[in-house]
Amino acid sequence: MRDGHGLYLVSTGLVDLPPKHGGAVESYVCDLAAMFPEARIISDGTLPGCLQVHSPIDRFPFSSRTAGLAHLIGGGLTAFAVARHVPRGAIVHLNEEVCGALLSGLRLGWELRVQTVHNPPPTFGGRKEEKTIRGADWRLSVKAARAADRVVALNEPMAKALEKEGVQRQNIRIVPLPIDVEWFRPSDELTGRGDPVLFVGRLEARKNPLLLASAVAGLNMTFVGIGSLYEQVMITALESRNIPRMFPTPTKEELRSQYQACQMLVLPSRLEVYPRVVLEAAASGLPCVLPEISLYKEFIDAGFVETYVDDVDLGDAILHLTADPERRRRMGKAAREFAVSRNSYGAVRERLIEVYCAT
Repeated sequence: MRDGHGLYLVSTGLVDLPPKHGGAVESYVCDLAAMFPEARIISDGTLPGCLQVHSPIDRFPFSSRTAGLAHLIGGGLTAFAVARHVPRGAIVHLNEEVCGALLSGLRLGWELRVQTVHNPPPTFGGRKEEKTIRGADWRLSVKAARAADRVVALNEPMAKALEKEGVQRQNIRIVPLPIDVEWFRPSDELTGRGDPVLFVGRLEARKNPLLLASAVAGLNMTFVGIGSLYEQVMITALESRNIPRMFPTPTKEELRSQYQACQMLVLPSRLEVYPRVVLEAAASGLPCVLPEISLYKEFIDAGFVETYVDDVDLGDAILHLTADPERRRRMGKAAREFAVSRNSYGAVRERLIEVYCAT
C-alpha cells in the first residue's frame, strides 16, 4: 500500500472549471497521485495518466449556468466508470461528492471505501444564494460520507460538522491538505521584490476581492485569478489609488514566483474551510492576513497570520504588517515550519497510509 498498489483515486477533475485552470480538488488528487505513484486515477477531467471519462459538457463554454450541470453530469459519468472498472478487493478513495452519493447504495465488494469531504456546510456562512447551493452540496457530502468506511476531514471544524450529521466519529480521520513543499518554497533571490499584497483565487463575491481592492490606498497589489469580478476589481483598486497587477492565467512557475516575491498573502474570505492558497503561501515562507474566525484558528495559532475582526479593519492589518519587515520575516519562518511539518507529502502520506490500512 505504501506505493499505491490496489488504490483507486476518484475525482471529477476539471469539468466544472475552465480547462486551463486547476481547482482545489483536482490539485488534491494530483498530490495524492504524486504520493502514491502506483495508484490508478478515474476522472472526467484532464489529469495525466488517468482513465478519463469525457463529459459532453466539456464542449460547452464555461459559465456559472453550466457549472452545476457539468458537476452533476461529470459526477454521474465518473460514478458509472468507477462501478464498471474498479475491481473487487480494491481500496477506493473518492474525492467528489456527487459520485460518492450515487455510489452510496451499492455494495461493490471493495476492501475499503474512503471519502474526502471538501464541501463546507451552509452553516459556515455565506450569502443566501450561496447557502442554498452549498446546502445541496453538503447534503450530497453527508450522504457520501455516511456510506464510506472511512471519511477524511480536512480539519477539526469539518469533522465536528460531519459528526453532527450522524457520521460516526470513529470513522472520521483528520488529514490536512498535502502541499508540495519542495516546489512551493522560499527564494532568497525573489524575497521582497514583488508587490506588498498578493491575492490568489477566483475573483468572485465569495472570495471578497473587492474588499481588498479598496481596503488601503497607495499600494501595489497582485491579483492572481479570474472570475466575474475581474474588471471591477481592477477598477476598484485604481479608484482607491492602488496599482493592481492582474495575472488571470498564471503558469505554475509564475504562481510560485508571486508567492516568493510578495510581502504577504491576503485572503479576505470568511467561507474557506481549509484554503489551499494559505498553505501554498505558508510553504513559500509568506505571512498571511486573514479574518479572525474559528475556521482559521489552526493557522492563527501557528504564528504566521495577522488577523482582523471586522472588514473595516483589514486595511490596518495590512499596513501593520507592511511596516514591520522583521515581523514578516519571523512570521514567514513560522509559516514554512508549519507547512513542512503538517502538510508536506511525507507527513500527509503517513496519515493516509493509516487510513488505507484501517480495514
